[in-house]
Amino acid sequence: MLLLVVATASSAQVELNQPLSLGKIVAAHNQDVSEFMMQPNGQMILSGDFWIVERGQPAEFLLTGFKPFEDLTIRVETDNGFVNHFNGNFEAFKIDRFLYPQTVRVNAYGDAVIRVGIVIQSSGSGTAYQNGPYRAAFNLYADPVEQ
Repeated sequence: MLLLVVATASSAQVELNQPLSLGKIVAAHNQDVSEFMMQPNGQMILSGDFWIVERGQPAEFLLTGFKPFEDLTIRVETDNGFVNHFNGNFEAFKIDRFLYPQTVRVNAYGDAVIRVGIVIQSSGSGTAYQNGPYRAAFNLYADPVEQ
């Protein structure tokens, strides 16, 4: 399962260093809601019927062009709140929330690195998940903290 990302910033520059990847996971049975968490530090936590086949990694963004030692408010948003099968015709995973620092201070050069994790949930509907890649997009916003 691969989660692709799109990054934007309301000011300065946000570059994607590493996309968020859930790796390869199995969602067995889907009789109850199961949860998969990819923490910003890369730790993966599963509950219910999720199984790891291949490890993934959190997203990593490089923020540049801010004032030295400026505090930034970080915000992550998604349009539809789901991780969908690449052809869109099958059961989707719900995005419960993103995991990231709410604020960050850039360094003396106006730069910072941010890692973003995610929590997804299966539907619990009893409908089987199809094999293949699943995708979603999200936007990362970095705005200077108003004094």
